[in-house]
Amino acid sequence: MTRLLCAVLILFSQQVFALDRAVVLSNGAFDVDLLSIGQWLEADHLSMSLAQLQNSPRQFSSLANKPVLQPRRSYWLRFRIINPNDTPMPMVLSLGQGPFQVFSAYSQSQNGPWLRLPGHEKETLLTGKRGMELLIAANTNEWIYLRLGSPQTRTLHPRLSNIAQYTRSILTFEQVLGACVGMLLILLAAHLFALHSRPDSRHYTAIVMLLLCLSQLLLHLPFNQLNINLNELLPHLPWVFTLLLLLISQQKPSAPLSLRNSKVALSILSLTLLSLLLITMNLPYSWLVVIPFALYTLRKTLMQNIAQALAVLILLTCLLWQQAYSISPQNMPEMPLLLELLWPLVCVLLVSFSLLSGFFTSRPQYLPSANQQQGTDLLSKLSHELRTPMNGVMGMAELLGDTSLSATQRDYVDTVQSSGRDMLLMLNRIGDFAKIAQGRLQLEKRQVELSPLIEEVSEKFRPIANAKGLELVVNMADALPEQIEIDPLRLQTVLSDLLENALNYTEFGEVELLIKVAEGSQNVLSFQIRDTGKGINRDELRRLLQRASQPLSSSQHMGISLSKKLVEIMGGTFFVESSPGKGSRFSFTLPYGKPLQQRAHSELEENILQGLSILIVDDNSTLRTVIQRYARSWGMQADATYGGKEALAMLRTKCNLRQPYDIILIDQNMPFMDGLQLAGKIREDSALNDNLLKIMLTGMGISSVAEQARMAGIQQILSKPVSARLLKSTLAKHIRQRHLYSMQRLSGD
Repeated sequence: MTRLLCAVLILFSQQVFALDRAVVLSNGAFDVDLLSIGQWLEADHLSMSLAQLQNSPRQFSSLANKPVLQPRRSYWLRFRIINPNDTPMPMVLSLGQGPFQVFSAYSQSQNGPWLRLPGHEKETLLTGKRGMELLIAANTNEWIYLRLGSPQTRTLHPRLSNIAQYTRSILTFEQVLGACVGMLLILLAAHLFALHSRPDSRHYTAIVMLLLCLSQLLLHLPFNQLNINLNELLPHLPWVFTLLLLLISQQKPSAPLSLRNSKVALSILSLTLLSLLLITMNLPYSWLVVIPFALYTLRKTLMQNIAQALAVLILLTCLLWQQAYSISPQNMPEMPLLLELLWPLVCVLLVSFSLLSGFFTSRPQYLPSANQQQGTDLLSKLSHELRTPMNGVMGMAELLGDTSLSATQRDYVDTVQSSGRDMLLMLNRIGDFAKIAQGRLQLEKRQVELSPLIEEVSEKFRPIANAKGLELVVNMADALPEQIEIDPLRLQTVLSDLLENALNYTEFGEVELLIKVAEGSQNVLSFQIRDTGKGINRDELRRLLQRASQPLSSSQHMGISLSKKLVEIMGGTFFVESSPGKGSRFSFTLPYGKPLQQRAHSELEENILQGLSILIVDDNSTLRTVIQRYARSWGMQADATYGGKEALAMLRTKCNLRQPYDIILIDQNMPFMDGLQLAGKIREDSALNDNLLKIMLTGMGISSVAEQARMAGIQQILSKPVSARLLKSTLAKHIRQRHLYSMQRLSGD
């Protein structure tokens, strides 16, 4: 009978608890909204201690109007709770959509002392839907007091429920967050793998976004017991995402971690400093600084990548929503918690899709229409049919060259062979295009020596560069592998097409071919063809790359289109940089295999040049720097100058110091005093000419200047561009002959 009366009393109390403003606990499922029961008080200053609360004349107000907590302010929440049961009741108090900071928690019985709630002696951070556990003693009637605050503008909506009901309410929420965390970890691994396989600076920015989004989600999971208050930083996540998306829109695949565009770097730095200043001053309109940059990023990405543009659009929408709520929380609904947590994830997914979609999918193959398919088949047949008669022409020209011919006849035969090689190159180019379009292109990897391959390509374009008065520079970095496993025919095709394009669009200055090992990657070579031509503006460059993505779209850009496709098929990355009036830079990376056996090299050739001194005389600064670096890598002392008069002065200075140069490398075509004149003046001065090895570089035919060079005392002429291998072997040959001659003289004496 007593238990029945208690149950009736409990049910009656639950129906009328709004009148006596108390929560009466029961043993069953329990979930009570405290808006009509609880009371709150806003402090007059940043902090209100318990003693100040007890002495404060202000009265608590009802929670019926859903009070809004502003950042950097302190509040008190209280509610009355009754436990008529004979056993303690564990409860969970959730304050709403976090984060909330509970600085202190107290309980007070009627006319009793204030006691700290057990387990809440320290500050508690409630994020998301997390609640704080309360153990209500048996047969108690007491008030619960909480001093709290929030790092963000939040609506206070407290609820009290038992543990089972609370667990059911957040189970789905935590499952969604767990799935999102798993997805972020997969994306993080994908970016790291892509970054390791193919360097792209944009992946670094995407990884930063991933880590920020991951830290936000982890903060709301139940196993997170860290006391680090990341909620001070997370309200500014839209600002950070705006900066990162702006950075991605400006970066290039080949760019290093630092920004190349100084204007963008200055803008981002100014935006960051101004935003931090406004946020530190707690000005509510600091978001006005970010909106223009977000709109600019939207415009940039809309023209380049629709996925990134959608990410910026989502960011803008959430940013405006959050700021509108912060300014007018009474008139603007609060953003749902899942939406607040998941919009950064959606942005990261879109960015990752734009960066990874072409990496993990198979290489896109061009699927021609019916008419285009017929044209492709015709080109394939023509390439095959024309190759047979061209091979006959080339073979007969080679046989004719082995017979006794006059100088004029031999020149004609050489012209036929050169033109035949060009025709075969064009036929190979057309054949590769047809195979790519039909999906039948197969790579033929072989073990080759890198230096002779580069020499063969550059030698073919030497006459074109000389005819236009251009300097063709081959710059091979140190520590390059001597032998690699790659498809040599396709590599020569790419280099030939890009060098031909650079020489065609350059009227003065130089064209440089730079080969080096790609930074941060193993077994990846980086090739760069830089020219000083007229350059291409951004819109024309975009149209050029769009045309290059369509096979046979334009004969003018056929070489670039083929090069781009061949590089992608070989597993590399192709990119272009160009500025009007400053020239262009076509670059690509290619992975290569290491051959099983390396060819042995002569130890004598490796060491014979060490300790010797060389003077490099050339009016082109790039070529001087390249050859000087070559010589120093061989252990030589290398000096360089730009003209004949300066070279004579340096030679005389070294002779006076009794430290004469061993070798002088002279460019034939120099202003004021050419290479032949300089060599003649050296020969006239016995002090300078004594035991000095003179090598001349020429862009003209060797036979046309051979007699004049011999009269000037030059021992050998090399055609430009000269490779490191050829130059080293030439110098080593002459030094070795000098040593043999000296030994013969000593033995004769």
